[in-house]
Amino acid sequence: MNPKFQNFLSLLHKTRIPFSELFNQYKNNDKKLDRPGGPAIRLHNLSHYWACLSFPIQSLLIGIAPSYRGARFSGIPFTSEAQLQGLKPFSFYNLNPFSQTSLGTPRSENSAAIVWGTLSRMNINTVKKTLLWNVLPFHPHKKNQPLSNRDPLPEELHYFKPLLLQMLSLSRPRRIFAVGKIAGDFLTTLGISSTLLRHPAYGGGPRFKQQLLRALC
Repeated sequence: MNPKFQNFLSLLHKTRIPFSELFNQYKNNDKKLDRPGGPAIRLHNLSHYWACLSFPIQSLLIGIAPSYRGARFSGIPFTSEAQLQGLKPFSFYNLNPFSQTSLGTPRSENSAAIVWGTLSRMNINTVKKTLLWNVLPFHPHKKNQPLSNRDPLPEELHYFKPLLLQMLSLSRPRRIFAVGKIAGDFLTTLGISSTLLRHPAYGGGPRFKQQLLRALC
């Protein structure tokens, strides 16, 4: 892996969060929800995912933030733990191991299934040049509800803006696709041009698939 990406992994691990309803899944472990060593496993999963990619990156799909059914436990944006167990997306990469970090049954997420189901219909070279990320890399949850999702607050997005800018500098994508209006609007406030895609949640799956296939194929 590019040493700069390795440094970015270390930065994620070291990042402290001054917001009480925001969880750094790459640094912190919830003993009631996570296996021992969960943060290290999630960093390992993310590292392996990046090792699957081919640089230079052509397309960046950037969402809002990790969900508790997705990257909060898998460590990989738009990817649920159920997909780490020999299912798509990684079956066509032939790379392993990717490990579960949560206690209990691996969680699945509809949006993750739609994203990777759409990508799996594309040429493998296109997929390997497509990076998945979020404008906020940490999991926003409701108060006292770690297994919940919420939209990030503006102050949270702006506080962690340097991490987003560093990722953009590292990946240097030719095209940026914002998955959902919140991500698109925040990129616009930073003066970053992107193409807006319908978020696959809340019935947006068919439209998202259509837009992404048209854009990348």
